[in-house]
Amino acid sequence: MLTRARELARSQHLRNLTFLQGDMEQLPFPDGRFSLVVTRYNFHQLLAPERALTEMVRATRPGGRATIVDAAPPPDKAQAYDELELVRDPSHVHRCPPATSWISPSKRACRTS
Repeated sequence: MLTRARELARSQHLRNLTFLQGDMEQLPFPDGRFSLVVTRYNFHQLLAPERALTEMVRATRPGGRATIVDAAPPPDKAQAYDELELVRDPSHVHRCPPATSWISPSKRACRTS
């Protein structure tokens, strides 16, 4: 995946990107290093999403933004969503409970569409 990402960035002449393999629960960056930290479509696979989010926030500078983009079907549709995802990707797993169970309302900004 990282090789493909590097190839794509190179083909589009993007030079301000770095791709690293690492542990979301122990990011190799100093506190407040980034103005924006983003993760896409992987949080539902994490065993300890709260630890990963804590690291994302730690690496985000004051006034910056830590953003999680992921599928969040309503509980009554989660099983159907997972079944469809398994057809598309046989390695699909859905471990993470809904964010409402591990992020306090005072710390959650949510946009759904």
